[in-house]
Amino acid sequence: MSCEPLVIRAARRSLDALIGGDIDVYADTLAEDYRFEDRRLGLKSSHDKQTNIDQARVAADLGLEAAELEIIEVRGDRHALFRLTFTASDFTLPMFCVQEVDADGRLLVGVMMDEDALDDARAELNAALATREQL
Repeated sequence: MSCEPLVIRAARRSLDALIGGDIDVYADTLAEDYRFEDRRLGLKSSHDKQTNIDQARVAADLGLEAAELEIIEVRGDRHALFRLTFTASDFTLPMFCVQEVDADGRLLVGVMMDEDALDDARAELNAALATREQL
C-alpha cells in the first residue's frame, strides 16, 4: 500500500490513464459529480464529468506524451495543490492544479490555474478545505 495521500494516488491514476489514452479508466477516476474549473487566462471554463471526459479524449487524440506532477502542498488525505506540466511534441504546458477526492478516491474537484498564480492556488486549496470541513 502506498504511503502517498489518497488525492495524490488518484491524481497519478488519472494522469496515467490520460497519457495512456485509456479514457474508460480515466472516466472511472472521476466522481459522478466531478466539477472542473479552468481559471487560466483566456481559458476560463467550468464543466461537469462528461464534458471533462470529452475534453480528455480530444487531448489524448492530440498526442499527449507525458504529465509531470510536482506536489506543492497536501492537506490531509483528500486535498492537494500541485504543479502539473503536460508535454506533447516540443510543447510544454505548465499550470497549478488544486484537487479534491471523495472518500472512495475518485476526483471530485479539479481547478487549474496559471503557472504564475501560486498565491491564488494556495487560496483555492484553503477554501476547498474550509468548505469540506463545514460539511
